[in-house]
Amino acid sequence: MSSFIRSNILIFLVGLGVWYSWSVVEFTAALNTRNWEGSLMYIPHGVRVLGIVFFGLRVFPGLLAAEIFGPYLIEPEHYFDEWFIGGAISILCVAAAVRLLEWVNVDNEISFFRPLNFTNYRFLLLTIILSALFNAIGSNLVVQFFVPEITVEPDNILRFFIGDTLGAIVFFLFLSFLFTTLADLKLIRRYKNGTNTVDLDK
Repeated sequence: MSSFIRSNILIFLVGLGVWYSWSVVEFTAALNTRNWEGSLMYIPHGVRVLGIVFFGLRVFPGLLAAEIFGPYLIEPEHYFDEWFIGGAISILCVAAAVRLLEWVNVDNEISFFRPLNFTNYRFLLLTIILSALFNAIGSNLVVQFFVPEITVEPDNILRFFIGDTLGAIVFFLFLSFLFTTLADLKLIRRYKNGTNTVDLDK
């Protein structure tokens, strides 16, 4: 199986898992009716950042599939057809943030072709914040354009920005804790520099 297929299946399954976990506490409230209010802790944004930062746009199909099937399979009565538009824009906003940071020469030691690690916190944090800002503005404007009945207010944009930022940070803190625990249990390798890593390109 090619790395393209493996990486898309992986990110799709991770996305579905995160959608389900997040839905336990917030999904119904976030998607109830068509008010498009946004969540104040949108953990699925962390999956977008994880996918684009570590794999690049090659996992766009897997991310988009998770954006579509996650809410539809979990709470189909609250799903509306235009949801995928916002999902696609949100993924592209992460890609735009990564490209902008690379363009201004922010060091990025994270790569699909290297062992997975979470040591470059500066790049991850800047990507989270910048992509949350892009998404807060971009997805709301695009969705309102395609779905005029959805009213976007300034506080919606603020909620999207805060929710994506906090959600992604919580997601990566959990991953860091998970990888540290797995390394302590010797289930994954701990490299000489002390970082916890998993080889993704094997």
